[in-house]
Amino acid sequence: MSGKEIARKRKQSGGDIERGMATLLFKICVALSKQLAQHIFTGPFARCCATLLWNLKCRSENISYINLGHIKCKDDHLLVYFAHLKTVQEGKLAKYPRAVYANPIEPWICAITALGVYLICVSTCVGESLGSLPLFQGSQEDCARCYRACLTAEVKRMRMNLEEQGLAQDNNGTHSFKGAAATYVSAGGTACPSSSSISLRAGWSQPGVEDTYRRFDVAGDEHVGRVVTGLRMYNEELTLLPPTFIPKSQEDHEFVIGCAQECMDVTKVNPGVGLRCLASVIYHLETLRSTLPSS
Repeated sequence: MSGKEIARKRKQSGGDIERGMATLLFKICVALSKQLAQHIFTGPFARCCATLLWNLKCRSENISYINLGHIKCKDDHLLVYFAHLKTVQEGKLAKYPRAVYANPIEPWICAITALGVYLICVSTCVGESLGSLPLFQGSQEDCARCYRACLTAEVKRMRMNLEEQGLAQDNNGTHSFKGAAATYVSAGGTACPSSSSISLRAGWSQPGVEDTYRRFDVAGDEHVGRVVTGLRMYNEELTLLPPTFIPKSQEDHEFVIGCAQECMDVTKVNPGVGLRCLASVIYHLETLRSTLPSS
């Protein structure tokens, strides 16, 4: 059936015009992430998945392959490396990391805060160094299945809110966060990041010669990384620095390192990642305590 015939059939039958997974609004993604965090057993995992999917604009398969060694710390942000992408499976883009920034204002969409909570919980349960292990335990299929189940349950609970926005309950899935992030970054203002930077971060192939001449650049990806945090694009918020420890003496520095090592074993692999995550968790501690389950 040709494209014109499909369009004509939809027009006559009144069928759905939209194709693929629905694109969620930013506020809906924030609400979903907050609800996912409140699951007693899967909360840290589900929220970490959701915020990484949003901030990295990637597929669920990509985050299930992330190893703790793939996460680095640079200046005021984290860097996440992907071994492969759907469009570049041979790993040619593995040397180009994605910049992930903190959101000091909205903790529920902040990937660094979510990663910190998850690492603290996992370190407590496992009790050994996680440096050589994947970020998420279990097979790729198990991770995707668990996250999908959590997301489906929350989508059902938020059915009325979704319907008010014209979003069908059955048309939301793991790809909805990626699509929503791409829409938010590309159409959330009048001076958005370049389309090439957005496509490259999402792992999408570009049409024609654009794949040849429009290459990955650090500045472009960092711009996308800042905007996708949810900080206001045309406000000084966009340049906010992340929560950071500022020790005034060597004793203070050793005390902070000791606290981080006691909380999460990831500091044995990359102390910068552990300190950055722990600082964000402590900064949002009151909000987290008042919302998350105590056990």
